[in-house]
Amino acid sequence: MLSRNTCVLISAVFFMAAGLLFSGCNSDAGNPASVNLADSGNANAVAGPVSFQIVLPETPAKDTGSSVAIIRASSATDPQVTFKLVLVNAGNSGMPTSTMVKTVPVDMVSGTAVATFTSIPVCTCIGEIKIEGGSIDSYSEFHGALDLAVGVNNILRVVPVGSKLNQDFVTHVIRQVVATPILFGKATSGLAGQVLQAINTLDKASQTAYEDAVNLFARYVNVTVQIDTTEPSQDPSFDTVLEANRPTIAASYRNMTNSLAENSSLTPTQRVDTFMPEISDSFVNASGAAAKTDVRNVTIDRLTRYTVNKYTFIPVSHKVIDANTIEVTTYMAIEVTRKPGVTGGFEKVSTILSPNPVFTWTNEGGTWRITKGLPYLSSEVSF
Repeated sequence: MLSRNTCVLISAVFFMAAGLLFSGCNSDAGNPASVNLADSGNANAVAGPVSFQIVLPETPAKDTGSSVAIIRASSATDPQVTFKLVLVNAGNSGMPTSTMVKTVPVDMVSGTAVATFTSIPVCTCIGEIKIEGGSIDSYSEFHGALDLAVGVNNILRVVPVGSKLNQDFVTHVIRQVVATPILFGKATSGLAGQVLQAINTLDKASQTAYEDAVNLFARYVNVTVQIDTTEPSQDPSFDTVLEANRPTIAASYRNMTNSLAENSSLTPTQRVDTFMPEISDSFVNASGAAAKTDVRNVTIDRLTRYTVNKYTFIPVSHKVIDANTIEVTTYMAIEVTRKPGVTGGFEKVSTILSPNPVFTWTNEGGTWRITKGLPYLSSEVSF
């Protein structure tokens, strides 16, 4: 079993002279666009060597060298690492992205985790790393984007999800581009560099920074956009087994939906305060940081800026972990319209979260509350 202070070097191998090194703590100030796009017009071209560098918000910029990432186990189970590459197929509206995924255990003898991918083409690429059963400085999910090129070492810097570093915003915008046909039509082979240039005036401290980043890109490519990622389908059925066996959790889901629904007789703060009892004091966000207060503040701000047409939570399946822990796969559908007089953000947002998030419910002295898995940040719900 991995000790809580074990130093682990994680690497993956990309064939065609492409290797992935999971290394520590560098500045993300660099441009995510590759330095050489000479062969980017060749759809059959294979990218040169690719390496990942982890960038942490607390770490000062370093000009040389890289420290080894420290993974600390968070459970008795040995950590696993999932490497994901989302390849942007610019110009292919029928298949905007292709995805390559590998989940591998950490080898406790060599201190490495190795994944192998083949034939990575020259394109814009989103890279993701997710650590199960461990974290690096409390972070367990990282992402970044890069325009891959041939004949050079492609360094893809990944940052904690929700960190508001450059790569966090660039990656968020690219996700919205591939999900929005009118924006995807403007995507080029150098999309990451295009996005970085478009958002260079972004106020990262703004409450609406993620929406503003997408709007900046839309203006950059001369497009008016409303985010709509919904699918033409009805809401799924409520998990009847959960309702029968854990009626209080089922009731909590209905309370969450009802609490956030538009209600002219209640202020946004009053509606959110009706919602918050379902959230544990020990709730943590996707990065593993305590976040109950942040959930409240972000949700109040969202309800203040938007009229809620729909904010639905439906349990569709569940898994009993132990007598006091249940993981519930949850359907979330949101539709909001920006209130008159409000600036920033989108005019209208309609989204169904995909894949369905998994909420962890914990029995706290007889009351079931959510301890993790609830998406609430702009980077998680698209606005």
